Amino acid sequence: MDDLQYHFDLNVLVSKEYIAFTIFIALIICNFICLKLDVKQKLINIFLIGYMYIVFSMTVLMRIDKEPQNTARLIPFFTLINYCRFGSTITFWLGMLNILMFVPIGILLDKRKLIYNSGKRYLIICSAIISFSISIEALQYYLRAGVCEFDDVLMNIIGGLLGIFLNIILDKKKHFLIKCLVKG
Repeated sequence: MDDLQYHFDLNVLVSKEYIAFTIFIALIICNFICLKLDVKQKLINIFLIGYMYIVFSMTVLMRIDKEPQNTARLIPFFTLINYCRFGSTITFWLGMLNILMFVPIGILLDKRKLIYNSGKRYLIICSAIISFSISIEALQYYLRAGVCEFDDVLMNIIGGLLGIFLNIILDKKKHFLIKCLVKG
């Protein structure tokens, strides 16, 4: 057994990164095998799962053991108040990055168009954005991987909604251009 441990680090198989990456690969395989979608929808799912994995890695996995904090800042608009009071540009840009980080998630979730009833679809999309954002903040708190902030959830939701609206506008412009090209 010592020889086996000497050649292979078996702790890698139970590391947080390995488990998260395994789940990511399983979701992609499930996407191809289980879901009866066209190729475009499967590619959108892969980009969505991949991007969500990157966001999860950057906000939780990469911070474990580096920033051991078990802090929760649940004061609404703390970031905005801090920016206005002290003029902290770092605080401002961190808020903007939280918004920008979730714009692609809003776009990709809206592109999926699995449910054609727009009211129900947008309710499901918003629920997914809120759930993903809250799970990131809860895991940051639980794993001591950063500060769990209410403002981060708000900024992430704003970014996801911005992505949805951006996708709606781009879809309308695309349809308008197609009509113009067809009319000639």
